[in-house]
Amino acid sequence: MAWSVLASMLFAARLLQGAETGIREATPHEVMVPSSESVPLHCASNDRDYDLYVRYPDSYHEEKNKDRRYPVIYICDAQWDFFLINGIYPTLLFDQKVEESILVGMAWGGRTSNYWVYRGIDYTPVPMAGRNPGGGGAEKTLAALKTEIIPWVESHVRADPRRRILTGSSYGGLFVVYTLLTEPELFSGYVAPTPALLYAGSYVPRFEASSAGRRKPARGRLFMTAGGQEDTAWQQSILDLEKALVSRNNDGLVIKTAIISGEGHSGQKAEAYTRGLQFIFEK
Repeated sequence: MAWSVLASMLFAARLLQGAETGIREATPHEVMVPSSESVPLHCASNDRDYDLYVRYPDSYHEEKNKDRRYPVIYICDAQWDFFLINGIYPTLLFDQKVEESILVGMAWGGRTSNYWVYRGIDYTPVPMAGRNPGGGGAEKTLAALKTEIIPWVESHVRADPRRRILTGSSYGGLFVVYTLLTEPELFSGYVAPTPALLYAGSYVPRFEASSAGRRKPARGRLFMTAGGQEDTAWQQSILDLEKALVSRNNDGLVIKTAIISGEGHSGQKAEAYTRGLQFIFEK
């Protein structure tokens, strides 16, 4: 009885407060990203269902820009990083550090709980015994990106095929570097915060060394980081790859690396994407 009376009093007080302030109770609703849409796409290359998060620049629908084509920033792990980059991009645009661009986030389809499983498969070039035995899907994921996702984007939105930028962190960053080495003409810019270069006994750096002189030279602009609080070996792997790439016949490649002081593996992403996108669009 006492609880019922107390509840009634609290409810009445809340109504009175709302009447005094003009605040009314409302039905909660999802917060939407302006100028964006989510498009489902099945890719046969890796048998994956994706939700493509497409965010258009403010000028995209203006009549005067009906023939204008825009750079596209492709975002790995879009279930997290699309929203992060979507928050960073307008601030850089305001400061005139980047150009108006279309954002395309690549998220696994549906409200899946398997993000960690899928990224361990799809962004890694080989399995890793004990830790990630199901890995090794990067080749198929890259095929899906090249032959299905990019063609869909460039046939449905006014994308500039000369200005494709690929972003991804950790395993996503490993995939970014893998893409640069295996399909060096597919993108013009690469942003890879804290790429997992030590994965599977430093497989990707070893591949870079063993395939040098046999593969097409890397080209474009590459930005990589590590957190200042990350393991020394992790930091060194980024610096060693930079040194190796600079030593090759990669005259068309411009590289910048940074160790972000005071940050760990995940906390440095915001600063890494901020610096990286500025570097990509640098005049």
